[in-house]
Parts: sequence; C-alpha cells; structure tokens
Amino acid sequence: MHRQLRPHGPDDGAASATGANRADLRSALAGDKNAFARLIARRERNLYGLALVILGCPEDAGDALQNGVVLAYRKLGALRHFGSFDSWLRRIVAREALAIARRRAAGPLTVASRADMAGAHQPTAGAELSESAATRLDLAAALASLDDGHRTAVVLRFVADMPVREIARLTGVPGGTVKSRIHYGLKRLRQLMAPTRGQQKDGGNGEAYPG
Repeated sequence: MHRQLRPHGPDDGAASATGANRADLRSALAGDKNAFARLIARRERNLYGLALVILGCPEDAGDALQNGVVLAYRKLGALRHFGSFDSWLRRIVAREALAIARRRAAGPLTVASRADMAGAHQPTAGAELSESAATRLDLAAALASLDDGHRTAVVLRFVADMPVREIARLTGVPGGTVKSRIHYGLKRLRQLMAPTRGQQKDGGNGEAYPG
C-alpha cells in the first residue's frame, strides 16, 4: 500500500494540514493500522454525525461508519493528496450511508433524537460550548424536519462536499432535481433557523451549485 502523497491541494481541511495527520497518513500508507486508527479516531464523531443525518437511525449510522472505515483502509492507496483525506473519507462514509438507506427503503425508519444528532457534532471543550451546542441542536432539529430527499441532498453537497453530478448518480435522480432539492432545503433551513439567528429573514437569493 506504500506510496508517496503529493502536496495538498486547495480542498485541504484544517485537520489534514497538521503534522500529526501527515505523519499518520504516511505510516498508514506504509501499512500501519494503528496510525490509520488514530486518523479515524480524530474524525469519528463527525463521520458518525454525517451518517446519522443521512440515515436518521443511530444503529444504521454506526454500521455506515464501520463499513466506510473498512472500505477506506482498503482503498487508502488510491489517495492522491494529503489535504483531500477528509473530504475523501466523508464521501466514502456518505456512500455507505446511502447504500444502507437504499437497502432499508421498504422498512421502518427509526429517527434519531435531536440530542443524538446534535451530540454527534458537539464540541469537546471551550467557552463557546453552550452556545455552539445549542446552535448545533437547532440545526440538527431543522435538518431532521426535512424529508429524506431534501435532507440528503443538502448534507451530501455541503457536509460530504459532493458535486451535484455525483449526488445525482448516487441518489438516482436528475441533476436538476438535486439542485432543486438543495435550493428548497437551504431555504427551509434558513426559515427554521431564523429565530436562532435573531429573526433574520430569508433573502430568497438563488444558490450556486458547483458540479
């Protein structure tokens, strides 16, 4: 699996730029499972949160995270840039979550609680904890209020950082439908979050959708 990674590109995440992550990535590429485990441990909560928002079920989200981590380790040799590791990993977990969602499409949905969804992204320390946690709780509730199609489109675009083309392919709907779902989803989120943000009014402006 050992290979040389090229310098990071413009999509770098802050975590990917740290020396510890660089060192662990190099070690993981050389076959060090402990180094890979450390990389995952630093991101586990946010990856679980991503799967939970897509699936709405804690148990399914845990399965998606586990499946995604296993697949990421197997495919680690395909990574091209240090800085793309975070977005690459989010996409893998998001795809696994969507696969689970498709398999259980005919079954009942167990929706996660607001606390479950917010807790998956809760900060670990700092004076801003209370305000940040409250905001995340409100956002989690707002996302949970969207239907599956709109919530999935918004999360895949802005959390998993997927282009519209890939979202369309994964969800099996036309690109125009994806754009429409993102637009409506964002508009609805702004409306639901307005009280939290001081009763800000929705400007009704269109969104830009790279893809």
